Amino acid sequence: MQNIIIIIILALFVLIVGLVLVISFGLSNLIVTPHTPDPNQCYIDEIAKGKIIKEEYESDYHREDFKLQSDYGYMISGSFIPRDSNVMLDDKKEKVVVLVHGYQFCQFGSVKYINIFRKLGFHCVIYDHRNHGYSDKAVTTMGYYEARDLKKVCDYIRTKLGDDIILGTHGESMGAATVMMNAPLDDKLTFAIEDCGYSNLSDLLAYSLNKVYHLPRFPFLWIASLFSRLRGGIFFHQVIPKNEVAKCDALPMLFLHGEQDDFVPTSSINEVYEAKRGYRRMRIFPNAAHAESYWNNKEEYSQEIEAFLKEIKII
Repeated sequence: MQNIIIIIILALFVLIVGLVLVISFGLSNLIVTPHTPDPNQCYIDEIAKGKIIKEEYESDYHREDFKLQSDYGYMISGSFIPRDSNVMLDDKKEKVVVLVHGYQFCQFGSVKYINIFRKLGFHCVIYDHRNHGYSDKAVTTMGYYEARDLKKVCDYIRTKLGDDIILGTHGESMGAATVMMNAPLDDKLTFAIEDCGYSNLSDLLAYSLNKVYHLPRFPFLWIASLFSRLRGGIFFHQVIPKNEVAKCDALPMLFLHGEQDDFVPTSSINEVYEAKRGYRRMRIFPNAAHAESYWNNKEEYSQEIEAFLKEIKII
């Protein structure tokens, strides 16, 4: 009888450990190899939704597509959109903004922001993260290596237009985390704008794990982080954007978020804003869930960016 009890206990233990490992491996899949949609279909869908005007994108923008080799061997795909030639420049310096898309999307998600900046005399750059869109496959790291790729894109633009250009970044969601992670890596940046980025990847995943699956942080998150690292990615604690923002005293930053965001909680903006030293500005938009601040508040969103750029004397 005693042996049977021991066997049952051992079987339950093995079953529980197995379930923990399976769930943790599944969580690591969401980070390392997330499903990313076909970019051609994304383009079609964005046109159907009215988020991209086909003639404008294909003709009026005079788009210049590019391929760029990352420091890690894969190719990054993007497009350079020249500034609107009808907009007079206040000075002779070229102005550029690199627009960074979010998790499980592609560069077409950044197109909606182009006209905000073009009307202010900016060239715009959109591109696909590693493992997204037209860029080559590589493990997703939620902003860690993506930040290094963003630095590569910025350096490419400086090579194209000159080292003394005014160059800033704008990102949403994972793109916003990427913008924040990149900020201390690039001492030539002029400004950075983050929209609905997370302050700490581990905290975000713990929040989602509890919200969606009603599971605790430990042991699932710890094991998933280990799986992520073993599969060529990163430990989750390597992505803490608020720590990187704290290193950027001299870089002006604008923090944006939707008031009804329950994917990346709105409280995240307070954490990154408080971490930032030096000049910073913050705006929370009503009636906006995750990555919807612009669509639900177009005029106010555009005005906020313009006011920020005027305040830091970029325009």
